[in-house]
Amino acid sequence: MAQSINLVPQEEVTEQKKSKLVRFSTVFSVILLIAVSGIGAFLIYQKNTLQAQVDALDAEVGTLRSDINSLSAIEVTARNLDQKYQVLGEMFDTRQYYSLLLEEVRTRTPDNVKVGNFNIDEASIDLNGEGSDYISVATFMNNLLDKNFEGGDPNLNSLFTSVSLNSVSLKGKEGGVTFVIVVSFDPAILKR
Repeated sequence: MAQSINLVPQEEVTEQKKSKLVRFSTVFSVILLIAVSGIGAFLIYQKNTLQAQVDALDAEVGTLRSDINSLSAIEVTARNLDQKYQVLGEMFDTRQYYSLLLEEVRTRTPDNVKVGNFNIDEASIDLNGEGSDYISVATFMNNLLDKNFEGGDPNLNSLFTSVSLNSVSLKGKEGGVTFVIVVSFDPAILKR
């Protein structure tokens, strides 16, 4: 068996090992430096990209805020309009249809009676007018109280609750009578 004899001095072997170790550590350090530089550059790029996106979103938020502020006048107008709409809705829901009342009075007025003026209160109406005679005034009063009056609105047959004759007087030479009648009515019926 042949033995090999190493004639290289021990210092040279140590020097070669040191040289290999320095070369390896240098290459490793350079590779590590390149890797760390690449990762650092990537992270800086990502940070700049995210910062640009944040800046763009901040600018968009600022634009949207200014748009919202510019619409504040419209918001106030819309809110006021909504309040007016609600008030009108309540008024229309609770209003009384006096036109129905007047139409029913006109329908129940005989041909020989003429109503001159009238005043409407909350639940009564004062009628001033002229008739051809006392009977025509009595007929008018009976028509107002008649629940089965033909020709009137069937929904308003119980509208008039009472009729009272305040005054009646004969007109002079022309003939006929003048009268003042107070008619009470149910205001709930006028709220259809």
